[in-house]
Amino acid sequence: MQRLVDLSGVSRSVFYRHFAGKEDAFVTIHADALAWLTSRIDATTNDELGWSQQVAAGIATALEALAERPREARLLLGDPLSAGPRMGYCEELLSARLSPSLARGRQAGRSPPPPRGIEAVLVGAMIGIVSNRVRSGAVRSLPTLAPELAEFVLAPYLGTAEARRLTLSAARFERASAALRTRIESACAGQDDWPQRVAAGVRAAFDLAAEQPEAARSLTGEALARGKEGQAQHRRLVAYLADLLRSGREPGPGAPVTPAVAEDAVTGGIALRVGRLLDAGREQELPALAAEAIELILIPHVGPEEARRVAATRA
Repeated sequence: MQRLVDLSGVSRSVFYRHFAGKEDAFVTIHADALAWLTSRIDATTNDELGWSQQVAAGIATALEALAERPREARLLLGDPLSAGPRMGYCEELLSARLSPSLARGRQAGRSPPPPRGIEAVLVGAMIGIVSNRVRSGAVRSLPTLAPELAEFVLAPYLGTAEARRLTLSAARFERASAALRTRIESACAGQDDWPQRVAAGVRAAFDLAAEQPEAARSLTGEALARGKEGQAQHRRLVAYLADLLRSGREPGPGAPVTPAVAEDAVTGGIALRVGRLLDAGREQELPALAAEAIELILIPHVGPEEARRVAATRA
């Protein structure tokens, strides 16, 4: 107790004014950490996603958040589970918070549904696996567990084959999306003006699709074929690309005022065109198509002649 008050910088009397004892203090900071983690999860699992995608996204987000903040990871999943029976309520709090999200899968999955009470078993198993990784000091590696944990949790509701298919498809999308973002942002970083950034980003995206057609298909046709969940992922990617086009745009003198949805529309249309070429096995045509896409994007803002010049000039 003396060490605790020394570290906190308050006197014993001040400490006891706020907490009944060490365990009471632990409960409070554990609750704060749990609120932080659940807020991170809630921020990424919006209603636009289907149930299975919400579960997979929640698991991935939680693991990423814990990897970023090892102290909170130890507080939530390391220290309590090794502190004896008195700390059993910590696991109960986690289970109570996470189990209802899983239970919604009873309406979304197999018939007959899995037995009641399986949610607590699944959450407990996940807590045990993650806790072992945390206590071994491998907190930074937690995100690598996401695909396997998602498949493990979804299988009782959807069946093993469907859980694996959804998990692998979603994981492929996220990997390909991250690679695309990195390639585009790296290409744009070397350009000072907006038209050149657009041109560099579009070329980078088309070149990557031509180099890695399987990864590109996971962002287009494969995503759209996965129903509501894949379509939601695809919409978020298109929105990200549209935001990149808007960033830093300043129409020249006399340029027409374009509708607010212009970037969303042109980005969505180009994405569909790319998807059709990929589905037809014509990815070798993509680099040539990049110039047309650049010109199409730039014409309303800089005029046809300047748009054609920028599209034809490769840095």
